[in-house]
Amino acid sequence: SNRLEVVGKTDSGARLTINDRWVSVNANGEFKWPVILVSGENRLKIAAVDEAGNRTEKELVVNYQP
Repeated sequence: SNRLEVVGKTDSGARLTINDRWVSVNANGEFKWPVILVSGENRLKIAAVDEAGNRTEKELVVNYQP
């Protein structure tokens, strides 16, 4: 399937983006975000900023072969 769900956890008050799109974080800091993959390499840039302004970034690469 070309569908992927990015699931994770961060600080409950963090502001989170995946590929520069805002993602909701619940009260426990958990999040889910659906992704439609294209053939080949797919890059996911995940960035979180906590209430103190500290920024954490991670990049994931997913290779999809239909």
